[in-house]
Amino acid sequence: MIETSQRNDSVNRGDGIWLQGVFDTFNALAAKSDQFRFALDAAIDWRYARDPRAGLARIWSGIESIFGISTEIVYRISVITASLLTSRGRARKAKYEAIKKLYGMRSKAIHGESMPDDILIRAMNDSYQVLRELLLLAVAKGRPLSMEDFDEAVFG
Repeated sequence: MIETSQRNDSVNRGDGIWLQGVFDTFNALAAKSDQFRFALDAAIDWRYARDPRAGLARIWSGIESIFGISTEIVYRISVITASLLTSRGRARKAKYEAIKKLYGMRSKAIHGESMPDDILIRAMNDSYQVLRELLLLAVAKGRPLSMEDFDEAVFG
């Protein structure tokens, strides 16, 4: 079972068992897919950024690498991510809006707009959760996410 919520407790035996079960999949995906490896690196090293803006930028570089899209990026990432991670209906619409808002925060941070630290740090942590969920979805599928996955998620 893949946990998608943030945890605050200590690492336990169950975590070790889970890691043992998915390690080979993570390793194979990182070896075969530059996009997955880049996203995985971003999920790890954003914590070592010099400031929250750099951390947020690093997280979003990982999210963007999963999709490999360069046009209409805000809309496409928001729609596809919400479709991949949330069932149809109000929950998906709310997820879409949340991701779109996070991408807007990313843009403000990257372009140097003034932002309170607490908002910037919350955007960084929430963005990390999106990246984490996408990486775990790829691991659950045993392969990098593809255009077919995106189309299936959006169009059924």
